[in-house]
Amino acid sequence: MRSGKRFRKKFHRGEFTEFGFALSFQFNPDLSTNERNSLLDAFIRDAIEANKLVFGGGGGHNQWDGFVTLDARRGSVSETQRNNVIEWLNNNPLIRQSDVSPLRDAWH
Repeated sequence: MRSGKRFRKKFHRGEFTEFGFALSFQFNPDLSTNERNSLLDAFIRDAIEANKLVFGGGGGHNQWDGFVTLDARRGSVSETQRNNVIEWLNNNPLIRQSDVSPLRDAWH
């Protein structure tokens, strides 16, 4: 297998590996549609966008799942950014349970 710098950059390998993390969270199923929408808007605004991240995923009635990456053309989520998201989830009383993976390769 090829391992030149150009190859590693093109395929996000070696020093060009980009990291993100998976997350899943459950919220109170008794929330009204407006309350649920407000919670999810706050999650995107305060936990994701405030940390210069993007979230790909979605969910249903009381659970969301997805993957979080850096809001940039290239780069990795830092441990600090990941911890900020965890803190937001843990400090929100409407979140019943959350699971956040360690940082992992966002491409492979």
